[in-house]
Amino acid sequence: MSASNQNPNVNDRRAGDSAQQADLRIGDFARLGGTNLRTLRYYEQLGLITPTARSEGGFRFFRRADLGRLQMIRSLQSLGLELAQIKELLGERDTERSREAMLAGVRETVEKHAQLLDEKIEQLQGERLELGKALSQLDECETCEEIPNAENQFCKSCSKCGHPLPTNLGALF
Repeated sequence: MSASNQNPNVNDRRAGDSAQQADLRIGDFARLGGTNLRTLRYYEQLGLITPTARSEGGFRFFRRADLGRLQMIRSLQSLGLELAQIKELLGERDTERSREAMLAGVRETVEKHAQLLDEKIEQLQGERLELGKALSQLDECETCEEIPNAENQFCKSCSKCGHPLPTNLGALF
């Protein structure tokens, strides 16, 4: 059974097909999408992306427009979503619904993505604040005679000001 028969969404195109020329081979698609072949094949196996065609030799072809979908998958993944959750969020394309229902689902997906980005920004701002505290504490450390070691618990509490070291800084001593 050919690969195109296993997946009804994949067309079996011939090498001379002009529509195929507009599509990207899997290697080019991976390069432009900032990922690798193994990841694309895995995403395909999970149903996150679907090649538009396969050549007689079995090469996968993807639409250039699917680069946006790939970027969305990678962005959602970097925000901590599991691939199963991403598949559910991106499932709008694969369901037959009314235009209104489809647009509502897409809106929900975009709003969820925005919410996740906001949460990530808040987390990063908190981490940045902690790094700022660590940098300020380093100013104090530069004027101190103590050498962080096991005897002084690696300056867990600053001998100069008495304050505990910020976690990010204490981890480095």
